[in-house]
Amino acid sequence: MPLNEQSERKSLLQQNNNILGELVEKGVLSKIIGTPRNISTGLSSVVIDANTVEGRRIIKLRNFGAQSENLCFDQWRKQGVPVPRVYFAGHFNEKQALSYLIMDPVIDSVGGLAKLGYEVDNKYRNAIEQFLGVQLAKMHQAKADHFGGLVDDENSTVSTTTWNDYVDYLLGKSERDLLEICGIKPKQFEFIRQLVNLTYTHSAVFAHGDFGIYSVLVKNIAPVDGVIFDPDPVLGDPYYDIANHLVSKSAWSGKAIGYDTDPFLNAYMEAADIAAIDQKCLAANQTVAAISHFISTVKRKEYKRAGRYRKILFDQLSVALS
Repeated sequence: MPLNEQSERKSLLQQNNNILGELVEKGVLSKIIGTPRNISTGLSSVVIDANTVEGRRIIKLRNFGAQSENLCFDQWRKQGVPVPRVYFAGHFNEKQALSYLIMDPVIDSVGGLAKLGYEVDNKYRNAIEQFLGVQLAKMHQAKADHFGGLVDDENSTVSTTTWNDYVDYLLGKSERDLLEICGIKPKQFEFIRQLVNLTYTHSAVFAHGDFGIYSVLVKNIAPVDGVIFDPDPVLGDPYYDIANHLVSKSAWSGKAIGYDTDPFLNAYMEAADIAAIDQKCLAANQTVAAISHFISTVKRKEYKRAGRYRKILFDQLSVALS
């Protein structure tokens, strides 16, 4: 997740009209009819709902990563995962980080824009969690030949043969924020750095990178059907996606996750034909995921949730290093 996400989104919002005009001029978006609507829910991108002469379109604007996002959609689609239909994905020019995706809208059973997973009534939460587990298992069938960034994201030049080396790179990027912004002590950071000495899963996959209840647009609730979207793609350890979802759930609820009873985790294990989870590997990846969330919540001054991520970070680190 970009570290200056709030300023990025503000900048994108200010450029909305000019950007849409440029897309029309480039010929990747047809003439817009009426006034486009900003329907963003994320912190580092802008999503616009627009009617055009060719039909309704969703335009997503983000700094870096649109082509990486589309590449992941292509890989996951081959595994039978429901993902958005993308018409165009690219950059405005070689010197500009700003990228775009132009997609079909995801429509629900009554003809409106599909809701995000967390917007659906809580009584359907377990069913949505199970759907997520099954889809993530399919996504992880898309294998990669190295660990690191993809074609056009901010880490695209990073390519490592092990997840350990990629974790080492991520910790190097995070060190200043952890020490200067988040109040982590140097000795605590050295403790965190012991993560790079652990043994992780050796197979790289096209990982979502920010997987959670907010990663699905729900088209139907009985039975649950939806579309997986909005990745922050990485070629990574499949445990990282599992970890990110569990960490996010725990931080939002303020409760520990019971692995034996968690509907998402059990659905994933059954769909992936995994008899048992490697608890230390999962704990290590939960630590890595918690670091990212800890930094971003501190920067957004969401201190209560940041405190939860900090606790998860050190709790899971202790398990990983035990």
